[in-house]
Amino acid sequence: MNLIETCGLVGAMVACGVVIIALLLFALLGFCLILGAADSITNPHATEDARSEYQNVSAQIGAGTAGMNLAVRNVTGG
Repeated sequence: MNLIETCGLVGAMVACGVVIIALLLFALLGFCLILGAADSITNPHATEDARSEYQNVSAQIGAGTAGMNLAVRNVTGG
């Protein structure tokens, strides 16, 4: 085997590895979608849970923004 054949073989192996990883990630995505759909179907309070979680995240973002504004005011003196 010469250098060009070896590089071609390595390139083909890398390409096959990328394709296999992409297929595995696609299968994982499908599994996660099915799992999420099953959870939504079996959980009668899914809408309320999502709403309360959204409010919690929004409150945390607001608190973080206020903290960043305070830090900027302290640094800039404004």
